[in-house]
Amino acid sequence: MSGDIALQTAPLKEWLTICGNGSTRDRLPLALVALGHGEPIGTVSLKMREVEIRPQYEHWLGTLFVPKASRRKGVGSLLVEAGADEARRLGIRELYLYTRHSETERL
Repeated sequence: MSGDIALQTAPLKEWLTICGNGSTRDRLPLALVALGHGEPIGTVSLKMREVEIRPQYEHWLGTLFVPKASRRKGVGSLLVEAGADEARRLGIRELYLYTRHSETERL
């Protein structure tokens, strides 16, 4: 990792409510939070069966968000890479990403 960005795993309370199970570092769902100077500057999640129209795909990388002030600094790339690393650590061999075109146009 570069500069003052650090990654920490953290439970995502809203997701726990929706998902209905606990979030630990040893099972999904889990969230990764990027910190800069001790403040959150981005997040990404690893989830199971995220896209209803694709039930055959089990593990998903999603909920990637980096506030505007932290964009163009490599935070998003770092989070995606860290999410893939966590998936490998958990023994996940395939990881999927779903993006809606209309949402990417706003970036």
